[in-house]
Amino acid sequence: MGLIDSVVDLAKAGASYIEANINKMTRRINMSIGGIDLNNLEVKEKAGEFQVLPKGGNIQLATQVFGIGLGWDSSKGGNNFDLDASCLVLNADKQGTTNTPVIYYGVKEDARGSIKHSGDNLTGEGAGDDEVILVDCSKLDPSVNEIAVIVNIYSAASRNQNFGQVSNSYIRLFDVTTGEVFVRYDLNEDYSMNSGVFVGKIYLHNGSWKFKAMGNGVNGSISEIATQVAGM
Repeated sequence: MGLIDSVVDLAKAGASYIEANINKMTRRINMSIGGIDLNNLEVKEKAGEFQVLPKGGNIQLATQVFGIGLGWDSSKGGNNFDLDASCLVLNADKQGTTNTPVIYYGVKEDARGSIKHSGDNLTGEGAGDDEVILVDCSKLDPSVNEIAVIVNIYSAASRNQNFGQVSNSYIRLFDVTTGEVFVRYDLNEDYSMNSGVFVGKIYLHNGSWKFKAMGNGVNGSISEIATQVAGM
């Protein structure tokens, strides 16, 4: 191989590396909900303009149309952690309100188009939200009183993984028109005995929608966790 060929190969490798890392720096959301096109929306946190909730903290939501972003860091050794975000839709009696009460990577949308899932991320690699669930409360079934936000590790038992091993995981809610985050809850508790977390609930109170950070450790598959959460 001549000198020119070597230089060309190095240039190609460098360009590929730069492109790959640019793609990791900013994650886009190719979805739409409530008549709002979210293609190429950049979710961003501005210091002092969003609230970081402690466990048990709650906040009234300023908008009925918003995104729920899940982020975490990929493993630096061994198996990656495959976190899955899901929503359990409940009525006032803590019962599932539709034929598809759980929205997750396997069932990405409810019948009314009020809740949509971005799809499965297997590793958490890259900056920004790794999975996103979009919610339009104005389109929810009238019987819906609560949306439980759940995160669990896929195949945690077979991989001998628990949530206490996951790094830099969080849930944040953002405005779908501007991409600006208005509330964030960091999953920094010790969940070393759990394969998932009941992160929080979006609930209807006196005609307004609020978010409460729960932070309860849970175990099992998505369906098993949904049963546990419905009893909480």
